[in-house]
Amino acid sequence: MANVLQNITDGAAVYTDREYGMNSGKAMTIWLAAYFEAQVSPVDGAWSPIQQIQDHFDAKNVSISSAQIRAIVANGQVLDTQVTTLEGMLVESKIFTALTDITPLTLAAEQWGSGALLNNNATSLPNATYYESMTNLGMNFVSVPEGAFNYDCNPGLNRDQVMGLFN
Repeated sequence: MANVLQNITDGAAVYTDREYGMNSGKAMTIWLAAYFEAQVSPVDGAWSPIQQIQDHFDAKNVSISSAQIRAIVANGQVLDTQVTTLEGMLVESKIFTALTDITPLTLAAEQWGSGALLNNNATSLPNATYYESMTNLGMNFVSVPEGAFNYDCNPGLNRDQVMGLFN
């Protein structure tokens, strides 16, 4: 990932930043959100991950423009290649039936209902870190975020049922 930052004046600071760096699973979530904003669904006046990244680094006097962020998450770059590979694996493993079914929301619903996206051999990229739950990413949750991991009360919902709850 560090090589995508070669045109950033302080690329090392962007790569190793504790909150938004590219060297940890937790921090990469904002970059994936930026990827989806740039590739799939541009944000119209709402919360923008690209703007969030830019504002974060501006506050630290690290110069990175919106255009530079968009170049990092552009077609053919490492994030795009990895996401495209993973999407193919999700369809091949029959977790999803078509690429068009895969969105950030349906991924969240699948993980919430089954708890199996983060630790599935059929959908694991080479050298990937397996996680049992979103809590293993080091984010702050009051309880385990996936319904499938509520051992005392596993609702046993499928993705479509979870989507109904999300809506």
